[in-house]
Amino acid sequence: MKTQLITKFLFCSIFIFSCLAFLPSTEAATVKQVKGKSVLLQLDGEQLKVGDQLFGVNSESKKTSIIQITKIQKDKALGRILKGKPTVNDTTELRTAGAAASTGSKSAAQPPARFIRQDMIKVGLNFKMTSDTIVSEQEDSFFIKEEVSMSGTNMGVVATLDYPLYPWLTLRGYGGYEMYKVTGTALRLSCATKSSTDCNVDINYLSLGGVLRFNYMLSSFQLWAGLGASIRHPISKKSTALKEENIALANSALVAFGADYHLSNKYFIPASVEYHYSFNTSESVPKIDQLALLIGFGMMF
Repeated sequence: MKTQLITKFLFCSIFIFSCLAFLPSTEAATVKQVKGKSVLLQLDGEQLKVGDQLFGVNSESKKTSIIQITKIQKDKALGRILKGKPTVNDTTELRTAGAAASTGSKSAAQPPARFIRQDMIKVGLNFKMTSDTIVSEQEDSFFIKEEVSMSGTNMGVVATLDYPLYPWLTLRGYGGYEMYKVTGTALRLSCATKSSTDCNVDINYLSLGGVLRFNYMLSSFQLWAGLGASIRHPISKKSTALKEENIALANSALVAFGADYHLSNKYFIPASVEYHYSFNTSESVPKIDQLALLIGFGMMF
């Protein structure tokens, strides 16, 4: 059962990341006016800076020119034509950030890796789907013990804030609301005060956590792996398998893998997979597992 759930989550993750790879990229700016060697650009939500170089791209998706930003004012920018001849309504793609590269080099004609700012704070809102498993020890009226496995698929909503420490290292904090409902069937009347074979746990949590993310930039994707910890506080609880007075804070360590697909230097789509290792296991509850899939929408500041 566990192997099937893991396979299902991995398949969903690969499917989501594959879909994100084919999303269209966002242009950096649009050419509004050309006069001699000067160009007036309309910015389209991108946070460019003086010194950035752009490719001019025509309606047939062919590169027509290389433009360097010389001045930025609100949602418009002035540029100097380094090479080629742009036309009005050409879109642009970021070529290099900051210092100019040699326009006469052979590598300048090659499609560049897309430049994404890695020094900005990221805020995201994520839908969370979890696969949860608990194994608890139960005892019937004849003092016969058995281990009952309970499982379920649940949902939640999580808000994240990613603070860049270095381009390759990010500190993530998050908080959210998570549902936790698992069910199982005992062989004997050992649940619900030894009157039923129906064993269940139903908890709603407020969760807080932190993750240290190790990043790797790949074109429009920021791939990452992370280690962290979480705390969940129950705001409602009921169970036929566990004593409610024993249901308190749930603490876990987690390992996560994810990718942020950058639509622009303002918006991105985050997706990740997490495994939570619980610190709340005991002799009566020998196993608590959670595998989670998160996908959402985010902004950078």
